[in-house]
Amino acid sequence: MRFRITVCLTGVALLAGCKAIDGTYYPGCVAFEGDKVVLRDGSVEWDRFTDQVIVDVDGNVMDPFPEYPKMGSYAVDGDLLHLTIQGEDAVNTLHIHTQGERIMLLNDADLATWESTGRYGDCVLTLAPEDGA
Repeated sequence: MRFRITVCLTGVALLAGCKAIDGTYYPGCVAFEGDKVVLRDGSVEWDRFTDQVIVDVDGNVMDPFPEYPKMGSYAVDGDLLHLTIQGEDAVNTLHIHTQGERIMLLNDADLATWESTGRYGDCVLTLAPEDGA
């Protein structure tokens, strides 16, 4: 287990130096609801999506995530990605992992799964191929 962590952190250190984490991240699976995170030059846009359609009593389509998209900035600290969202006090932290050329952003639950099983979940946020190096 320690060997995998060392390899991952070394890859992340190289990535952080060349801004290779910039791009658009989607769930790494076919998802009907999830997050989309766009990282560009220190700015972040965090959006949510779903295929669910919600209507009010008058039949008007409602936005299922009215608080999104969220805008802010990000900073990389080793294998951590800190998202500071405008208007929010808390900083959201994701874990940057690599597997070959695949770059992923893991939340705490995803990280716990990886640490306990050595496997990534199917739907971790993954850099879209058209944005990857």
